[in-house]
Amino acid sequence: MNAAGYFHSSIEADVVVQRGWRSFFTDTSHNENNYYQSAGRAAMLMAHALTGDQSGLFLNRTRAGLNTTMAAFYQQKWVCQVGLTSAAARVLLPLAWLVRVEDRPEYRKWINDVAAVL
Repeated sequence: MNAAGYFHSSIEADVVVQRGWRSFFTDTSHNENNYYQSAGRAAMLMAHALTGDQSGLFLNRTRAGLNTTMAAFYQQKWVCQVGLTSAAARVLLPLAWLVRVEDRPEYRKWINDVAAVL
């Protein structure tokens, strides 16, 4: 996950060797495709919950990415791999984990708004 809370859709091993892992870690590019983002974000939030990490490594980056994703949702700018229903279904898992680790009314609203698409 990069500094903006996004995963690259794919990274070839030789590119990682050439550029180094840190270039991907500090990158701030966005890939607003929930097909690629949702499972990894859910895993990051689960890691936060299971490890009790206090550094914010798992939570802060994931929260930043979800904030941007939900802003794009409200602006109707989601990139959909298959369709809006599929994208909405995928993003519910990391949103549910976000509520589990940091329950806020705003996050519950996000879940309700995304679920309304289904």
